[in-house]
Amino acid sequence: DSLGLHPADILPEVNRRLQACRNLCEDFTPPVILPGQSIVVQAQIEIGVVDDPERLLAQIYDVLANAISPRIGFYTLSQMLARGKNMDQVFDGPALDHGFIDDDELARFQRKVGLRSSDLLQEVMNLPAVSAINSLQIKSGSQSEDWYLKLDEGSTPYLDIGQSLFAIAGGAIVLTRGGIVVQVDANRVKQQIMRMQEGNVREVLPLAQRDVRRAPHRHKLDHLP
Repeated sequence: DSLGLHPADILPEVNRRLQACRNLCEDFTPPVILPGQSIVVQAQIEIGVVDDPERLLAQIYDVLANAISPRIGFYTLSQMLARGKNMDQVFDGPALDHGFIDDDELARFQRKVGLRSSDLLQEVMNLPAVSAINSLQIKSGSQSEDWYLKLDEGSTPYLDIGQSLFAIAGGAIVLTRGGIVVQVDANRVKQQIMRMQEGNVREVLPLAQRDVRRAPHRHKLDHLP
């Protein structure tokens, strides 16, 4: 993956965290990391006038990647309180280094059993520079679908950006303006995507944004700024 992590490095840490947080006489089914299912999106997208088509194409790949394999959001303490959560709700669960997870969001986070082209179309159309999508197909291996792609039950889907960018005919996603193909540099697009992925990596949240303290000479808890 983009972080260079291997399941052999991840699973021991996952097990350590689970064992540290389990209740007395409680145990967990050993966690398993599912193999990835490569997904390629082929599309012809009409765009308006843009200064940097490579950056726009990178944004398209980024929103598609998140639609196919959504990221779980982390929040600071102040953000959780602003979402209407009380202290008991916020601190219910093990302490996390990267912030807090909204349980309501987590409850809606389920592994996808299929991909709908209409969902992907909507995500791309939300980008201001995109004016129309002339065609869109979802592919996995030899399977190609216009409307709905059923996913493997024992795998987890991910957008195969490498295969998409350097596909035959200049890329799986083609940008057009006025019906004319906009030429892009695939290597520049890849660099832009890598920068976006680096920005998505969650840093350890400062303690002030994920903890509370007892203010001096006071008897109530204040959350840190």
